[in-house]
Amino acid sequence: MRGRLIVVTGLVTVGAFAAASPASADGPMIIAVPCSAGGAGLSIAITAADAAGQPVVIRLAPGCTYLVTSEDDFPDGGGLPAITSDVTITTPHGTAATILRPKSAPPFSILNVDLGGVLHLTNVVVTGGLAVDGFVGGGMGVAFGGTAVLDRVRITGNAARAAESGFEFGGGIYSSGTLTLVDSRVDSNSVSTMGADGVAVGGGIVSEGFNAGVHAVLVVQSSLIDNNLAVAKVGTEPGAVGGGIATLGNATTTLTDTTVAANRVVSSGPGSAALGAGLFDNLSFNTGFARTSATLVSSTLVSNLGVTTGGFAAGEGLYSAEGDHSRIDHASSVIGNFARAPDGFATAAGLFEEVPDSVRVSVAASVSGNRPGNCDPTIDCT
Repeated sequence: MRGRLIVVTGLVTVGAFAAASPASADGPMIIAVPCSAGGAGLSIAITAADAAGQPVVIRLAPGCTYLVTSEDDFPDGGGLPAITSDVTITTPHGTAATILRPKSAPPFSILNVDLGGVLHLTNVVVTGGLAVDGFVGGGMGVAFGGTAVLDRVRITGNAARAAESGFEFGGGIYSSGTLTLVDSRVDSNSVSTMGADGVAVGGGIVSEGFNAGVHAVLVVQSSLIDNNLAVAKVGTEPGAVGGGIATLGNATTTLTDTTVAANRVVSSGPGSAALGAGLFDNLSFNTGFARTSATLVSSTLVSNLGVTTGGFAAGEGLYSAEGDHSRIDHASSVIGNFARAPDGFATAAGLFEEVPDSVRVSVAASVSGNRPGNCDPTIDCT
């Protein structure tokens, strides 16, 4: 790729940097952020890219960890400046660079794409993000009208935690825009709420079209969504849904050659619910608007687990709410998922349909080996 190359150092100011980077006629502007520049250098590069008026490629150093220690995107609760133009952030060769919020930093998510922004994220790890009350998407957020394409990206070890709010969304990623993952992994993220009778939604990914005018699109190809967690245990009727993926409201989701595995939803209370540990589809908590559809093509929902003490557990492979139009196609499988409800009720651990026969299951697909009631002793059920 040809383009103008600019190197960011820790001594360059945003103003001076932006002035030194006019549009290039022979290709995209290229900004190299050396390891020594750290997270501050990456923030400078994003600010300059947003102001450049042309596509910009930000190159990270292979194997480097960029520490993001302060919040630059206050409207979104984000550490790095929001992406508002066409920006690529890439480790062009070698070991992926890591963008990390250390535990000692204040709580903030790491990356956000705002209206009109297009982010291409390639060969990068995003970890340590923490969204708290009033904010969503611990690792990344994509606003309506924004686009993010993740290629060979790992979103891991991020969290969204509500200390008081009734709802919390997206431990790894929250999107109400267009989100594509290719050859990527979303793992070990969590969403939780301490609000009484609150609902924790989407430990790994939330894709939500929150009214008729907002259509969210999620495309996942050749990727792994695993070991994510949604937890809600306070009050008598808390809910934990979508341990791996939650698609809500006016949203379309397509999984191709993708595995959603070993995700969990955990709740407790006599009216509690633990639903869709793998994939929870079609319910909008904001408006009640629901027209979601999910399609599985050569994909697997496997070994996902829902546990509730005293409540209701179901559909831990796929939970399909009223109005859903999902399909399980082309040799896809929903296998070995578990629903457990001590002192409560567990049913249809693999596929649960609020409206019978609303999910189309191909003759080439398999829904088998799913078990309500008893937990697999090889899996931690707590």
